[in-house]
Amino acid sequence: MKYTYALILAVVLYSTGLHAQISEKWVPELSSSTTTSVNYDMYDISSFTLSSMDADWRNPGNGFSGQISYDVVAEHFMGLNIAYRFAPWIQVKAGNMKMSYIHELAYSPRTLEVAGYSLGTSYLGGYTKDLCGLNSRARDVGVMLSGDLIKKGDRYLLSYTAGVFNGNAYSFKDDNHSKNFAASLLFSPTQHLSISAGAMIGKYSVDENMLGDRDRYTVGVWYDDGKYFLKGENIYGKTNDMKSNGTSLMVGTWFRPDMGIAVRGDNFYKDLDESSSRINKADICFSHKLGKIFRYRIQYSHTFYADKDVKDTNTLTLSISMKFSSKDIK
Repeated sequence: MKYTYALILAVVLYSTGLHAQISEKWVPELSSSTTTSVNYDMYDISSFTLSSMDADWRNPGNGFSGQISYDVVAEHFMGLNIAYRFAPWIQVKAGNMKMSYIHELAYSPRTLEVAGYSLGTSYLGGYTKDLCGLNSRARDVGVMLSGDLIKKGDRYLLSYTAGVFNGNAYSFKDDNHSKNFAASLLFSPTQHLSISAGAMIGKYSVDENMLGDRDRYTVGVWYDDGKYFLKGENIYGKTNDMKSNGTSLMVGTWFRPDMGIAVRGDNFYKDLDESSSRINKADICFSHKLGKIFRYRIQYSHTFYADKDVKDTNTLTLSISMKFSSKDIK
């Protein structure tokens, strides 16, 4: 962690100097974010830390934008890409980036109203437990098109992404001749309500001589008016010969602008042909924002296993997040 704080200081000093030397449009937003979650149950204490250093060249209009994001814990680039927006309806991005066929991944784990993504996202989203073994926080290398369509007032009703990726996680070098196709649609009929759909169709290396299917299909509903929220998604996956499905639903409220409570129900079948592979999980989480930089979450979870040989677990999680950004420096 000492390296993280040293880098944070460097970000602050460097960004301050940049504004005085070069044109504003070429100055990136420099930031550092860290999330540490400590989980306790009667069998074990575990912890998980995400810590990244980021440089983002954001452009709300047409033209170039870019990102450099490095995770100092995983020691991998989480983002290394450049994009050009020709018009609101088409942007081309190339490099290492997050795939977006699962809409839950559009929410940062630092700002999500519960601690941790759903079981479906974890096991089928290429995040930390993907059944194919590729765990890269849903990052991959490729080329992606995206854009917004059908403008109504000051917002767009439809957003899309479509991309071709190596299917080899962080590495720019592909390990086979197969590519993964990923796409998503987000339809927003009202300001606060959205409906998502997404798919990834691809392959992965089971071993040196065999490729297996890695297909994912998702549909979700998302409501958030700033005070009340409902977020749910179903994820179906085919991993080689195994078929899986995950469904999650989260509801909650920000009963104060800086305090919220969320409840999530989570169901996952690792193998739809094996009833004993079912996992059910219930979470209740309290969130507290401490200004723009810090927030913490306290969460209780109970996990039910259909496998009679696996004991149910009760888990208490403390998750602490912080983000420092040069855009907040006046």
